[in-house]
Amino acid sequence: MVCFTESLLFIHIPKNAGTSVTFFLSQKTKLTGYKQGSEHIRYNDLIKKLPKLKKLKSFCIVKNPFDRLTSIYRFTKRPFKLRKWFKSDYEKIQIKISTFESFLEFIEDYTLQDKFHPMLTWRNQHEWAEGVDHIFKFEKLHEVQLFLNNQGIEGKLTKMNISNDNNIGYRQYYTQRTKKKIENIFKEDLNKFNYQF
Repeated sequence: MVCFTESLLFIHIPKNAGTSVTFFLSQKTKLTGYKQGSEHIRYNDLIKKLPKLKKLKSFCIVKNPFDRLTSIYRFTKRPFKLRKWFKSDYEKIQIKISTFESFLEFIEDYTLQDKFHPMLTWRNQHEWAEGVDHIFKFEKLHEVQLFLNNQGIEGKLTKMNISNDNNIGYRQYYTQRTKKKIENIFKEDLNKFNYQF
C-alpha cells in the first residue's frame, strides 16, 4: 500500500497506523497517487518500479514487534476478515487460531507454505523501512503529527482501524515460549529500532 502527495511518500507497514495516516493525508492534501493491494510494498521495491518517487520526502511508522503481532492477531481473528481470506474454511481457521499461541503457529505454517499473504506477518519492518528518509515509532505518533504539520499539513491524526479488545496490554498475550519465538524472528527489528519486551 502506497500513498503519496506532491512532496511526501508514505510507506504503509501493516498494523502500524497506516490507515490513520492515509486517511489524514487524503482529507488534508491532494493525493497524487494511491495504490492499495494485498501487497504492502517495500520502499526499495517501489523505487525500482517508480524511480521518480525517490525525490519525494519518504516516511513510515514502525512498531514494537511484540505489540504489532498481538495487533495482527486481533485484526486477523475477526470473522469478516477470516471469511475474506479463507472463504468456506473460515470457521475451521477460527478454531485453529483461538489462542495467540495457536495463531503464531498457524501463520508460521501458512507463511512457510507461501499461503498467508494478507498481513506478511513474518516480514521484519526494517525491510519496508530501508531507504526511507524518516522512520517514526507508533509509540510516538505525536512525532508523525509534528512532521506532517511541519510539511504544511495541518490537522490532527485520528486513530482508526482499532480492535475492540485493544485495551489488553500486549504483554498479557505472551508466554515465555512465544516471547522467545518473536525475539528470534524479529531480532533485527528489535535491535535496529531499539525495542524490548
